[in-house]
Amino acid sequence: MMTGETDRFEALALTDEQKQEQLTTILDFLKLVHPSLESGDNSAFVELRGIARDYDAVPYPIRSKSYNTSGLCDKDIDVLKTWLSKRVGMPMCLYYSVYAYDRWMKTFTKTGKEAQDGKITETAALYCEELPLDFDHIGREEMEQYDEMFASVGIEPLWISSGHGYQCHILLTDKISDQSVMQYLVHLVIAKGFAHVDPVCVDKARVMRLPGTFNCKHEVPGGAAEPAAYHHREAPYQAYEPR
Repeated sequence: MMTGETDRFEALALTDEQKQEQLTTILDFLKLVHPSLESGDNSAFVELRGIARDYDAVPYPIRSKSYNTSGLCDKDIDVLKTWLSKRVGMPMCLYYSVYAYDRWMKTFTKTGKEAQDGKITETAALYCEELPLDFDHIGREEMEQYDEMFASVGIEPLWISSGHGYQCHILLTDKISDQSVMQYLVHLVIAKGFAHVDPVCVDKARVMRLPGTFNCKHEVPGGAAEPAAYHHREAPYQAYEPR
């Protein structure tokens, strides 16, 4: 382990109270962007994925195994709690699948190899219940300006501070299964003046950052990673502060 890494990993540690806060934040968020998890439809799964930012520091079983669920009953939450606890303190970024998918569908990579179990693929993707927008390299002031623009037309999105910009999540009343519809909506938003939106974040296998988790992709002064928080006009959620 290189000099300074111990301090950096300690900065990613959470107290028991912070672990519970993280779990609550993630559950609240998933219920909003994947409301079908509470509908009793057990055919569609959501993937939570950890991506190691230091392979040597993260054991293979931890960095390779995703969490998959088709519901949020007590047993599902207990498994999620265990999955999260094994990744606390690890230099990893945690993401969720924007689309729900058919976990049991056999799919293949572009090279013809069978896709890894528990990982969403474009072929297995079924539907999404949000319009996610990635605003790269904007600060809080710009985010608030965009939020006011959305509010002027009656839209109140969720915002996630990703550490290097903001992710915007517009909740939908209907499911979207056609990728071309997603592409149309994203380009429509850009045409309405939201210039910082990344137009390529529309693929069905897209994963986006979970709130209440650390951004370990880039180090910041002091060796601590930046926490991802999400905000809503009526229900602001703040992530824990890094040590």
